[in-house]
Amino acid sequence: MLIRKVMVGLHDSALKQEVFRRCDTFTDIDSLRNFCSSFEAAQCDANRFERERMVAGSDVIIYDDAIEEEPLVAASRYQPPATSRNTNRSSATEKLHKKVSKQCYYCGQWHVLDKMACPAYNPKCNACGKKGHLKKVCKSVKTGEEVMISSVEVGAASLLPEPTVSVMVTAKVSSAVQKVDAIADTGAQVCVAGPNLLSVLDLMPAQLLRRAGIRDLAKIPLTILGAAVCRISVGECSTVQEVYFIKSVEHMYLSLTACKELGIVHPDFPKPVPMVAGVAIEGNRGSDIPERPISMPFKPLEENVPRLEEWLLGQFSTTTFNIESYPLRVMEGPPHRIHLKEGARPHNCFTPASVPKHWGTEVKKQLDEDVKRGVLRQVPAGEANEWCARMVVVAKKSGKPRRTIDFQKLNSCCLRETHHTPAPFDMVSDVPPHSFKMVADAHWGFHQVELDEDSRHLTTFITPWGRY
Repeated sequence: MLIRKVMVGLHDSALKQEVFRRCDTFTDIDSLRNFCSSFEAAQCDANRFERERMVAGSDVIIYDDAIEEEPLVAASRYQPPATSRNTNRSSATEKLHKKVSKQCYYCGQWHVLDKMACPAYNPKCNACGKKGHLKKVCKSVKTGEEVMISSVEVGAASLLPEPTVSVMVTAKVSSAVQKVDAIADTGAQVCVAGPNLLSVLDLMPAQLLRRAGIRDLAKIPLTILGAAVCRISVGECSTVQEVYFIKSVEHMYLSLTACKELGIVHPDFPKPVPMVAGVAIEGNRGSDIPERPISMPFKPLEENVPRLEEWLLGQFSTTTFNIESYPLRVMEGPPHRIHLKEGARPHNCFTPASVPKHWGTEVKKQLDEDVKRGVLRQVPAGEANEWCARMVVVAKKSGKPRRTIDFQKLNSCCLRETHHTPAPFDMVSDVPPHSFKMVADAHWGFHQVELDEDSRHLTTFITPWGRY
């Protein structure tokens, strides 16, 4: 019964037919297995002899472009010189050969289209290194004179001048600063630079991050020396990008993400920017914060409260209390710094917490608004983080979503700061008599306190729409 099940499970139709013909001769599983092995070995030998027969009689030579290939490839490419034997070949035989043979798109030769008998079946291409075709038919090879990767050069002719911009590059590891003339390449997905930038930034090969391979526009793999996290600045704009150092690159190329964050192209690129017919100026709003008034514009009467409120909102519309300001203004004072304990171990989350479907649109809208105000910055692809928390969305009393971030791991690694304030009773006792009193809510007060540059990466959190 076991032998019958093995016989039914055979895939090769010829082998199955032969096994069923000799089923009475098999006494056990070992005899059946030995017969199948012998039959498959005989088939492999027959196929090899058939390929050797097709190229028999050819004078095998070695020519350029076939040094690293099989002798069978050289034999199929070799065209013997015209001799009396060749010239006396009958025209009928030549016509029959042309009728049966076709030009193979794997090797470029004229022969019977048999994949096993094709000279390009096993050898690797000398151009791209892949199996299955030869260099003469490789699609990765450009015709004419070639140049290194560039989004504005094809062959040896330059279509447009390269858009260069002077940027300041700071390596996060070595803290070295260097001014570089970079090329703004809106078609690049990552920032790349040549090995000459490694020396000026005092970067050693051991300090570089190992990254997967990348390809140029022609799908040709590039030799990566490594990658490093660098800060790229242009004027007041700056961005943190992971720069790939390529062995064959001479200049520095800025990716599309870097060009957007540096203000080189608009955020909606490549979408067109709508044309503005005119700008309407409402009121007399200056860019500077107005001075504090010396006297009240109206008498302190009950009926003047609405007029006084309207005047205050108009007079101080450009201050931090203007919640419609883009970007959101920051409060005066030094930036806040997060102090970590010695030996603090980073905590990194790689999967976001789920957000209920009926809140997804509203939560994504709030994140986009915070990015527009300058409160948040979306982490670009390829930038590594050691610290990352999860965003957790909970419900308010009104039923609307409230965004929170689980910073428990970060809080446990922070030093407690001392910030002494007077007691509430003492502050109320210092209020002079016969004065107006009011209660004001600091709208987005925590968002108006600027965070130190070195502490921003500690507050990275992950959402279903990316890291911020």
